[in-house]
Amino acid sequence: MKNAKGLSCYIVDDERHAIDHLTELIDATKGLILAGESTNPVEALTKVAKPNGPDLTFLDVDMPEMSGIDFAIAAKSYTTIIFITSTPRFVQELFKEERFYYLPKPITYDKFLACIASVRSGVTGN
Repeated sequence: MKNAKGLSCYIVDDERHAIDHLTELIDATKGLILAGESTNPVEALTKVAKPNGPDLTFLDVDMPEMSGIDFAIAAKSYTTIIFITSTPRFVQELFKEERFYYLPKPITYDKFLACIASVRSGVTGN
């Protein structure tokens, strides 16, 4: 859903505080627009994995209803996936699958901006 104002973003995380934090970072960043958020990955998949879905999806890896990896495989042709996780052991598995982006928790604004810059330049594996 890229528009004149910037890249649309969707957040999928089972932790409300993580969604709130990412919302603040997106709101503070010129060129990013929050298109939606969900704590339920199964419901979020219907919003993300479709034509004209969000440009970027911030996606937690470890969620109870559906793993972030399974979500990413289903949605990867519709949106750019940025994995967010506090569990480094998932990183190796992420990069076996495809070219995805990675933003480690706790997310600082500097790390967030560096990740967005990588997305914009097309560099993966930050």
